[in-house]
Amino acid sequence: MMQEFPIAVRTSKKRCGNLIEALEIRAYLAGVVFGPAQNTSAATANVAPIYAILDNVFSTTHADLVVSSAASGGVGNSVSVLPGNGDGTFGTAHTVALDFSPLTIADAQLGTNGKEDIVVGSTSNNKVGVILQASDGSLSETDYAATGLSDTQSLAIGDFNNDGHPDFAVASDDAGTSSNVAIFLNNGDGTFTLHQVVSVPHSHIASLINFNGGSGHVDLAVADQDSNAVTTILNDGSGNFSVGTDYAVGSGPVTIKSGTFNLNGNGNDDLVTANSTGGSVSVLLGNGDGTFNPTAVTTAVSGVPGGGGPLKIRVSNLTNSGKPDLLALLPAGSSGDAEVLLGQGDGTFHVGNIISTGGSTRNAIAGGDLNGDGLTDLVLVNTSTITALLNETNQDTGAPSGAVDISQPTQTAGSATITFTVTYTDARQIDTTTLGNGNLTVTEPGGATVAATLVSSNLPNAASVTVTYSIPAPSGALSASDDGNYTVTATSTSSQAVQNANGVSLPGGQIGTFTVQVSVNQNGPNLTAVSLTGKLPTSVVAGSKNKGGVIVTIKNTGTQAAKGKIVVNLYASTNTSLPGNAPLLGTATVNVNLKPGKSQKINISKITWASTLNGRYFLIADVDATKTIAETTFTDNFAVSASSVLVAPPFVDLDNVWNGTLPKIASGKKVTFLIPVKNTGNVTAKGKVTITIQASTTGSASGAQAIGAPLVSVNTPPGKTQKLAAHVTIPALASGSYRVLVTVGSLSSDTDTADKTVVSGGSFTI
Repeated sequence: MMQEFPIAVRTSKKRCGNLIEALEIRAYLAGVVFGPAQNTSAATANVAPIYAILDNVFSTTHADLVVSSAASGGVGNSVSVLPGNGDGTFGTAHTVALDFSPLTIADAQLGTNGKEDIVVGSTSNNKVGVILQASDGSLSETDYAATGLSDTQSLAIGDFNNDGHPDFAVASDDAGTSSNVAIFLNNGDGTFTLHQVVSVPHSHIASLINFNGGSGHVDLAVADQDSNAVTTILNDGSGNFSVGTDYAVGSGPVTIKSGTFNLNGNGNDDLVTANSTGGSVSVLLGNGDGTFNPTAVTTAVSGVPGGGGPLKIRVSNLTNSGKPDLLALLPAGSSGDAEVLLGQGDGTFHVGNIISTGGSTRNAIAGGDLNGDGLTDLVLVNTSTITALLNETNQDTGAPSGAVDISQPTQTAGSATITFTVTYTDARQIDTTTLGNGNLTVTEPGGATVAATLVSSNLPNAASVTVTYSIPAPSGALSASDDGNYTVTATSTSSQAVQNANGVSLPGGQIGTFTVQVSVNQNGPNLTAVSLTGKLPTSVVAGSKNKGGVIVTIKNTGTQAAKGKIVVNLYASTNTSLPGNAPLLGTATVNVNLKPGKSQKINISKITWASTLNGRYFLIADVDATKTIAETTFTDNFAVSASSVLVAPPFVDLDNVWNGTLPKIASGKKVTFLIPVKNTGNVTAKGKVTITIQASTTGSASGAQAIGAPLVSVNTPPGKTQKLAAHVTIPALASGSYRVLVTVGSLSSDTDTADKTVVSGGSFTI
């Protein structure tokens, strides 16, 4: 049986009351973008983390990391607090040794000094460790025995008897069905007394949570991974609990959390489980009286292997929508380490993004504010590595863009709708929760404007997202009368605009057109680009013209002759598909007269590599039939080059390669220095540069005397060397031996702004 354990929800920074994790109830953005992974060696920190939480244990401005370590590789059973440095890194661990094997940890202000304290459960016996923080920040631990339990692997903190002091409960994960939940009450000073042991009629309780059932008391619930059930344990207000109702959830629930996931105006606490063998999360919607809707609302989790599912979840408020979100830890064999699930306000979730850090499978996840910027950051751990990822959503300041795709879905004659696709791109992430019916309007060939309806659903957030929309067919049933160009316009209303993760909207205005052609029956002509050949360079400079062209072979794959004018466009693409924003490199307009099955070669001779290109690109030829030759298939057919071309931005880089040889020099004499410079850039260096010549008795620039600084014309092709003649008159110098320093300045287009100085090998004497 797979065994997994939860992250316990703890009370807020208030001594009692709010049960949602303190660091995760803050104002956030429209999505979430995490920066690069920052790794800390667990061995260097002298920890072997198997469990982790983030909270302001020592610092009041940013989170610290609290981990439990089971004895491994020289690290003993312990709990450690690693102070956050405020940048995603951590300081020297403050460690408390334990005489039992720990697992789950939670924190709250248990004592009376206002300091954050820690509770830790055990996998080896019935002990519970309470770690109190003294006023000077030192930590001390006290063991408590949960009599009757075999272990204390799950725990939750809450004020169970309404006396203003946090209490805690622990649950045992064993094969028995009695004496498996223990209630400890706070004596008011951070010491505890075992108050009650509750027998829940389930074995292998995997997780324990507290929630507000609506009575004003803190209630409890457990998840049983064998029975696929959640059981409530209800509080009478004095800390006395009794077993409530069983509720069916997904397969293998190993973590349970509470939060208001259904924003229906009642504010009831709901429960959510991570279903480790069901590939999903399940939400039980609260009725506000300690009971729940018996039918769980289930959302699939992406990227997990068959028969697997999320292992841990953290309730987080990652967006500014007021809808609680989840951070889910994924199992081995998944497409990433963790997944962001964005709450939709009805108990369901939308996949935000999958987070991959590489390396071994992670065994714990924690969320909190590591750098004090008000955003929830992420920590993933295993016994060898601690990985922090800072939330950089607020750095996504540029507006996203949108382009109507060149390739469009096949339109069906007689259909009531026309579908089309648009690709949205952003420097960091498109927030796909902003996709909706109000994003776009479409102007029909006849001039009428209609709103586009969103067809795509549950698309994950990403830097590039292709989205399908539809509009009604103008004639009611798609026919030849609907042929023509349709212009797509993005809304200028911010509340309906597509946004990036930082809430920056796509600017309003036209983003492209698509063509509808249904005028030819399926027995007509059909032109297809079948190959693209030509001697392509291995690398080129952006903005330059291609030497030579490419040959595009087109074929009539239809059943009737294709006669008339066609257009073949040549695009650059980073892959072998054709996005709507691909730069146009060249075009050819030709007349064809092709019988069915016949081919024709078309030469695109004038090709200009777009100045915006930077990277490796494939050439893609796309056949656009005109009204003269309407295609019978309604997707554009294109051919792709066999290899890609590396396109580099244009740059010049003048390098001073003077060998230090001196002409004959004397005071008052006119002298010409021949200074060779090499252009190590990829375009011609053309313009004027200043050559500074100095004399120095020490061979260094310090104390050097000016000889001259003539302005010299440069016209140096890439890879070539040019000798520049610098004419100067030697000034009157004091008697002595001098070496010459020659500095070649930079062109305005020179990318190397560090001017190089060369010192002569020999010297001259005055």
